[in-house]
Amino acid sequence: IITASENLLKIVNQLLGFTRKWESPEGEVGLEAFVEGIIHLVGAQANSSTVKLLTDVEPAQVRMKAEALEQVIINLLMNAINASSKGSEILVKACRVEGGVEFSVTDYGIGMDGEQVKKIFEPLYTAWPLKTGMGLGLSLAKEIVDSLGGKIRVTSKLAQGSTFTVWIPEGKG
Repeated sequence: IITASENLLKIVNQLLGFTRKWESPEGEVGLEAFVEGIIHLVGAQANSSTVKLLTDVEPAQVRMKAEALEQVIINLLMNAINASSKGSEILVKACRVEGGVEFSVTDYGIGMDGEQVKKIFEPLYTAWPLKTGMGLGLSLAKEIVDSLGGKIRVTSKLAQGSTFTVWIPEGKG
């Protein structure tokens, strides 16, 4: 009961954090520093799972709501770490594309079948074999991306991994 309560408290705090970060101001951000900061935040989790985090980031200054987007990318990375086997790699890419900024997180983990991919952004749906999550992370990530005027998509193959791609329009200053 104590463990379940602690998990519930973490989820509530994450939900509150997501809500506040949606309202974060837009600002000028260096893509490399932004991605490095996120890698630093999830690095301990990756290290304990013996998963290597790799980056391919365009050295660009962009205008975006960094705090809101940080929550999305952290969520995608944590899922990728949990889906990956020991010793595997995860690639995070970021670059300017079509008037916006595109981020992708690719893992070579458990992957998903077509039916799972169709439902993955639905609230309370979880594709984890052991039902370790509440099924809220990706639906909240989609809500944040939608609120920023962006798009989130996934490609995945069972036992081969997944790539989540987020595109958001770049701010106008």
